[in-house]
Amino acid sequence: MKTNYLFRGFWRLALLALLCLVIPVHAAQAMSERYDVGNNQRFGIGLQFGSVSGLSMKYYITPEMAFQAGMGGSQWGYCLNAELLFNMVRLAQNESVSIPFYIGGGVAAGEWENGYWGYEDQASNLNVHVPIGLAFEFHALPIDIFVQFEPGIVLAPNVYASFGSTMGARFFF
Repeated sequence: MKTNYLFRGFWRLALLALLCLVIPVHAAQAMSERYDVGNNQRFGIGLQFGSVSGLSMKYYITPEMAFQAGMGGSQWGYCLNAELLFNMVRLAQNESVSIPFYIGGGVAAGEWENGYWGYEDQASNLNVHVPIGLAFEFHALPIDIFVQFEPGIVLAPNVYASFGSTMGARFFF
């Protein structure tokens, strides 16, 4: 895969966007009390399947706010994403499971080839999106199962609306 100038500039912009998400997360963590979520675990890693399939990571900053990131690919290329999520309401909560409805904001960056975006060779992609989803957080087992939809706007190589969806599971430790 050859690297073009758009690709190099794109990754600089993607790194800046990721830092814009990570710095507020660390500031919020420093200002908040530390809470244990779901079986007293705060960090989870697992697999996601959907628009992009691969690894998924989630770190609870507070019981109602989490940082989520993923990386994966498809037959056309690969993608990295980062999101800040807010639990808006818990649809169900008992001694065995909690089901929060969440919404957030995020960025995704990828490199696609073989004509995926209508280009013959390759194209870099930058996307801002709003993840909206449900998480099934089990208390007896350190796992969560999630499903989310991601309406957004692609900013490069062209500007247009986008829609993605992802489902997966993570093991918390």
